[in-house]
Amino acid sequence: MGQQMMVADLVSDAKIELETIPVPELNDDEVLVSVHTCGICGSDMHAYHGKHPYVAFPIIMGHEFSGIVVATGSQKYDNLKEQRIVVEPSIVCGDCYNCRHGRYNICQRLAVLGCQTSGAFAEYIKVPGTQVIVLPDSVSFAEAAMVEPLAVGVHAARRARLQSGDRVVVLGAGTIGLLTAASAAQLGAEVLIVDMFPAKLEVAKKLKIQHTINLAEQDLAATVTEVFGDEGPDVWFECVGIEKTIHGAITLARNGTKIIVVGVFGQTIQVDMGLVQTKELELLGSLMYTRGDFDTALDFIRTKNIDVSKLISAVYPVSKLSEAFKAIEANRGTSLKTLITVKGGF
Repeated sequence: MGQQMMVADLVSDAKIELETIPVPELNDDEVLVSVHTCGICGSDMHAYHGKHPYVAFPIIMGHEFSGIVVATGSQKYDNLKEQRIVVEPSIVCGDCYNCRHGRYNICQRLAVLGCQTSGAFAEYIKVPGTQVIVLPDSVSFAEAAMVEPLAVGVHAARRARLQSGDRVVVLGAGTIGLLTAASAAQLGAEVLIVDMFPAKLEVAKKLKIQHTINLAEQDLAATVTEVFGDEGPDVWFECVGIEKTIHGAITLARNGTKIIVVGVFGQTIQVDMGLVQTKELELLGSLMYTRGDFDTALDFIRTKNIDVSKLISAVYPVSKLSEAFKAIEANRGTSLKTLITVKGGF
């Protein structure tokens, strides 16, 4: 029998079991990572209850992770041994039209570690060597686990083709909304972020987001006009994934502006395409990231231009993964990023 490892396996709806399985064998183009820290993503929350359209039971979740390379499948990646690393979790074909044109985040055969293949809530994970990024000494394992969600925000901000001085509204101050807002601010935008939970808006202020709206107390249209004047914002980011927010953006958007759709919609919604057409709006989707976004996100963390520690709400050992999911569900008004310590956590 080969070397064994512990994993946290989501076997059915809201049921996680700790299991012992063999350490994966490596192909020539792969490396073995000893996982240190892994974040719980919103998509993991959907998968936890069997509501993710592209994730099936059983699955070892986890795609926002950092660790140390402990073995390589060939000498090609021996330079990565013992390196502290973060992993871009996309698995792509490299051959389809989008891959050939640098947009592999929308690969025709896209897979993601922890979604379509085994993820990082495990002592070890095998990953393509091409997906490994060595960490600067100044970036902690916990901070490194935040690179992936920050890269989502960076990609969204770049999809908007933001210019310095652009006026931006971000709908939703969850983890992705906050990191999208922070990324837009780093690109020179004046940002207003909207939510109904005061604790999340307080984090926005700590991230130096210029303006906040509490929808429980303030009117969206009136406050947007108060902040940006009659011309309003140049770009709207939808980071919630519900019909009400996309409808609000389309209704309030100035003619000729952009709406970037970042939120993941759990069901089919109705969109007033008549308004999109008559206002000549640009309605753009934003999915995941590419390596340039990942590199920029890591640099924002390295330089402390975006202090991702402000979003970390809780840390659990992987042996308490079920409790972590339950705590997130019980504290939706205050919980942002929950990190799981895998190294020594079983």
